[in-house]
Amino acid sequence: MNTLMTSEGGNVISGTKLALRGLLFTDAAGAPAGELAADVPSTQNGGISADGKTITYKLRPNVTWHDGPPVTSADVQYTWKAIMQTDHNVASRYGYDRIDAVDVPDPQTVVVRYKDPFAPWATLFDVVLPQHILEKESDFNNSPYHQKPVGFGPFKVTENIKGDHTTYDAFDGYWRGRPKVDRLFIRYFGNTDAELQALKAKEIDLAWGVPLSSIPELQGLESQGITTLVQPGPAEERYAFNMDHSQVPLFTDTQLRKALALAVDRKTIVDKLLFGLTTPARGDWDNTPWENKAITVEAYDPEQAKKILDGLGWVPGSDGIRQKAGQRLAFDHTTTTGSQLRENVQLLIQQNFKDVGVEMSIKNQPTDQLFGSYAAGGVWARGTYQMGGWTTGINLPDPDLSSHYLSKEIASDANPTGAQSYRYSNPQLDTLFNQQATELDPVKRKAIFDQIQQIVHDDYICIWLYDSTAAWGVLSRVKNFDQTVKAPFGGFHWGAENWDVA
Repeated sequence: MNTLMTSEGGNVISGTKLALRGLLFTDAAGAPAGELAADVPSTQNGGISADGKTITYKLRPNVTWHDGPPVTSADVQYTWKAIMQTDHNVASRYGYDRIDAVDVPDPQTVVVRYKDPFAPWATLFDVVLPQHILEKESDFNNSPYHQKPVGFGPFKVTENIKGDHTTYDAFDGYWRGRPKVDRLFIRYFGNTDAELQALKAKEIDLAWGVPLSSIPELQGLESQGITTLVQPGPAEERYAFNMDHSQVPLFTDTQLRKALALAVDRKTIVDKLLFGLTTPARGDWDNTPWENKAITVEAYDPEQAKKILDGLGWVPGSDGIRQKAGQRLAFDHTTTTGSQLRENVQLLIQQNFKDVGVEMSIKNQPTDQLFGSYAAGGVWARGTYQMGGWTTGINLPDPDLSSHYLSKEIASDANPTGAQSYRYSNPQLDTLFNQQATELDPVKRKAIFDQIQQIVHDDYICIWLYDSTAAWGVLSRVKNFDQTVKAPFGGFHWGAENWDVA
């Protein structure tokens, strides 16, 4: 059997798109491309109505689920209904709640009717659910499907041991053709150090998510058959302030947040810890066509940070940590355990803050606890953090990040599917995100996104650190994986059917 052993340093399943696909996928440039849908709907092919409120998909014939039945329009309709069912735990209903109806005039046609024009329509139905499996489940939330999903992508999940490994076997019936690799075995390491040791020992063929700080070391192993691949991508590492001022009143003042941003030495992080392999970040849309390049990256200016803190009445105490009205200028910072790079960045920034009289305590937690759903007690979802560090990017193939910023997307007992982790509420930003969602003119929509990025920058809801360049360590026997890397917007799973091993 032709097996490709791959891995990641965390402990969560990352390769779901290897198995699960939707109506559309992306091409190498990140533009929408047909998957279950034979073509991308447009006004030219009649797929988008004149008023922009109706999207019609013609499905690709002879696409089947991994377990045999054909994929039809009924599955797409079921997916919408399952997402909108209030007792179903889903990550977010954003966008799906703008749909008025999903009609299925025949097995190969899906007609999605929106209440109003919805510009990011191409991001929806990125995964289609199998009606023939899930409609029989008495408990959707606890269905075995969620641990061993069935899709129609190039690989099928044959085993998934949470926190340890997932095994994918080639799907003979994939519409683009059977993958070249018979089996993909993804092993989850508790930390990146263990992952890199396994790569050096050639126990795995491909290390995914290698820290940029480890690339120079791996580059010295080329004579041993290990190569490195680095690709800038549309994701950014940030230190986010918890903007729920009832939980963290310390961060209420915008000028305080600005002072903390000025105190961080991003250039040293990039040059010394990341070996110049990336650049300081300006916001969520970096390295995409929607980036507002008029925004300047915040300069390292500890003296200005001190002046701002002085002006706000924060006075250094006997131990050097600033105080005001009996309160110390101190807070906790939380990010994922097991990443040496993130821990090194934390230590540098901890010292940066100490240099201006601010105390940051490190309280890291495992990935699954941080990124868990609201129902599962996830730290980001519930806002049980003070300052948090993570990386996210845009939801290709569209720039819309409404679910990350809208006030109504803040999760709560009444809204457990909210997807906004900042716990940030800005009526002006809400208005602009709602405007861009109905603006079909790309030039006008880009102008709205420029405004959005400027507001986010000026509000200092995050300290933007660096663009999170994707990096891999690869054994020389792996073939065609470089095609994935050359598709900067494609993601880890793009072109997986072409991967091979010598």
